[in-house]
Amino acid sequence: MKVYRPRKKIFWIALIASGFWFHPISAAAIEFGRPTLSGSVEHISSSDVDEANPQAEVSVTSTIVGMALPTNLTENSDLEVKFSGGLYYFDWSDTERLKFSNGEEPWGDLYSAEFGLAYVYKWNKKWASFLGSGIGAGWEKDTDDIYSYRGFLGTNYSWGQRLNWKASLGFGFGRGPEETSGGFFRGPYGTTLGPFGTISWNEEQRKLFKPGWSFYFKIPTDVEIAYVFNERWAVHYNWGDFGAIFRLADDNDVSPEGLLAASFTKMGLAVDFRPIETLTLSLAFSKYFHKKFDIQDDDGNSLQTIEVHDSFGVRFSVNWAF
Repeated sequence: MKVYRPRKKIFWIALIASGFWFHPISAAAIEFGRPTLSGSVEHISSSDVDEANPQAEVSVTSTIVGMALPTNLTENSDLEVKFSGGLYYFDWSDTERLKFSNGEEPWGDLYSAEFGLAYVYKWNKKWASFLGSGIGAGWEKDTDDIYSYRGFLGTNYSWGQRLNWKASLGFGFGRGPEETSGGFFRGPYGTTLGPFGTISWNEEQRKLFKPGWSFYFKIPTDVEIAYVFNERWAVHYNWGDFGAIFRLADDNDVSPEGLLAASFTKMGLAVDFRPIETLTLSLAFSKYFHKKFDIQDDDGNSLQTIEVHDSFGVRFSVNWAF
């Protein structure tokens, strides 16, 4: 009999992260930056599940915590280590109307954890190369074969009078459990291999809360436009496609030991407040649409796709560099 210990996966991924952080690359050259702690709580309103008639509803409340550990390895190279963990609480209503789960809750709380490394080498003021990798996990209970993997590499070019324009071109790859069509990592749903590109303007100024406009565009999934009023206040709009994949429990009624691939599009507006230089508070209002849950068997073969109506979300987040 398996013991349900959802925190065990987070523990092991955190242990790996710690090992990379403290491993002596070149002790004389390393300069540690300010670690950043982040946390967020979001509630996504109830929305109808299309499969049911009359329809059942589901809402989601999530809590995510993370840490970023920046390191200056040499005069021209930087390494950042990131770790995050999440809890997703599903609140189902009128489940007796759900035929695909025989009137029961299709799944319970879901958990996630991710560890990633990102390395940048600056050839000069304009050119830089980057590469990175990551491992993630998504699960309902303590089951095997829950890990997803990713990697990426590419190059950046900056230009303009203040080098405030930046473009990048790279190549990313990933593998989910059982080579499934979904992916734990952020990106276009279903993409496991392919090129990507970004272009941004005034992004560094925005991070420092310097007044003015900025934008960031990633092909093909993300758009973000921001305006900083002063050193305390800013707003930003974002739009993007997201995906996540979770291993269902061994005793799940819908697909025992199967997989759940979730995808959605989100757009929203957020207000950022920086009371002190090292602390940023954000309140975001978003709309979720094109929401789908692809239920798969334990080999990653799709069994049924459940569509969910549009909904709205409210998210509060904190970022603290100490």
